[in-house]
Amino acid sequence: MVPSPRLARSVDDNPHEPDNFGMSVPRPAARPVFLLLLTAGLAACGGGSSTPSSPVSPTPPVATPTPTPPTPSFAFAVAGRTIASGTRGPVAGASLTFAGGPPTQSAADGTFRYTSATTPASTPYRVDVVAPGHVDRSLWLRYERERTDVQIDLLPLSAPFALDFYRQLVRNATETPAELQPLRRLTRPPSIYVRTVDTSGRDVDPATIASITATIQSSVREFSGGTLQVATIETGRDDPERTGWITVVFEENPFSNTCGQARLAGDPGRIWLNLNRCGGCPGTRIRPATVAHEVGHALGFWHVDGREHVMAPIEDRPCTQTAPTPIEQLHASIAYSRAPGNLDPDIDPQSGAAQLAGDHTPIVISCIRPSR
Repeated sequence: MVPSPRLARSVDDNPHEPDNFGMSVPRPAARPVFLLLLTAGLAACGGGSSTPSSPVSPTPPVATPTPTPPTPSFAFAVAGRTIASGTRGPVAGASLTFAGGPPTQSAADGTFRYTSATTPASTPYRVDVVAPGHVDRSLWLRYERERTDVQIDLLPLSAPFALDFYRQLVRNATETPAELQPLRRLTRPPSIYVRTVDTSGRDVDPATIASITATIQSSVREFSGGTLQVATIETGRDDPERTGWITVVFEENPFSNTCGQARLAGDPGRIWLNLNRCGGCPGTRIRPATVAHEVGHALGFWHVDGREHVMAPIEDRPCTQTAPTPIEQLHASIAYSRAPGNLDPDIDPQSGAAQLAGDHTPIVISCIRPSR
């Protein structure tokens, strides 16, 4: 009998398949698809023996840039205080004009601030200040884009300051009231040379030399409000003329009408002292007040009224007077806060180093002896 041909079928239709010997054996059941996917997923997530992945660092926050501050709108600014000369108390309500711009006023505590959208036409630039109860002032400031430390002091028209006395001491109003002088003063600490012989070659006693040098040192400090100190002192028989030095020389002339002379704010400076002519004091052949008087001239000051003052043109003061009076010291210290060449009433020159245009000749002041 001829066997009938097999019908074609899918391998999944018969769970048994013949082995190599023609025997039917069971075929393994097919694995569900979701188990295969699960196994693959576990392997991908580190299951089994796979190496763990490295930890991931957190992402740093994004830094917000600091905003650039806006550029100030001013071209230059000035801030500071207005104060009274001498007392240094605040000056309120002062009107200040910088480089010709609109005026600004100082507050109750003297503070002020001025800003401008344009720079000054030149440097230094002029500042004009007007305040009730004070002398008008003009000065010059060097240009800087912003200044915050400007102190402007004004001469008060009230005690202890006295404008008339200031004009005598600083501007020679005692002797030339119709021709007030510009302020003359030293601009650096002076060195002192004291000659130890007189003009005839005779030795000056050491006690007189010691008294004179001590008075010179204290007088320089007192007449400048502490601005200047004697840089150095030398003694000797020579008669030098050196820039930055004041040379002190002696004569003994009983027929002279002067007790001393001095170059007014001269550089080189020079002081002449007449020994035994106008009265000595214990331990010295010339009065300490006479020495202080000539130092006052050497530092730039003129004669004043009032016999009690060192700068009065008299020479009969007591031996105990060795220093300028407090009123002299006050007004002299104010002068030393001004620029050389300052004009009446209180006007600084554009160049603080200027004195008199074309005139740098020291003035020799002779001090008369007391009438008897």
